[in-house]
Amino acid sequence: VISSRVPAFLDDLDETQDLAIRSSLQTRLKYLGGDLDWKGDLTHELHELLRAAVRAWHAFGSFWHRKPNNLKFRVNVYKAAVRSVLLAGLEEAALSLEMLAPLEKFQNKC
Repeated sequence: VISSRVPAFLDDLDETQDLAIRSSLQTRLKYLGGDLDWKGDLTHELHELLRAAVRAWHAFGSFWHRKPNNLKFRVNVYKAAVRSVLLAGLEEAALSLEMLAPLEKFQNKC
């Protein structure tokens, strides 16, 4: 878990030095495909995952509505191709109820 506390070395600087260092710090970095925010905010990452899951859903087009595909098979394809994209990288994330709501909404809509 990333701490939302400002690093301790910034507390000991004067205002000019503090502003110079803070302006040069990146607030987000990409690590193993996911965006990490230095405050631990996952909002941007969740929006990116939702967009990727929608693209994965639409990639199958009319597959979801074809009659020959039974429900069990469609559920297995959904779990493998869509839900795995939606939840990629969130195995260890501590999500609040507010963050979980869009994920649940997407899954219920599918």
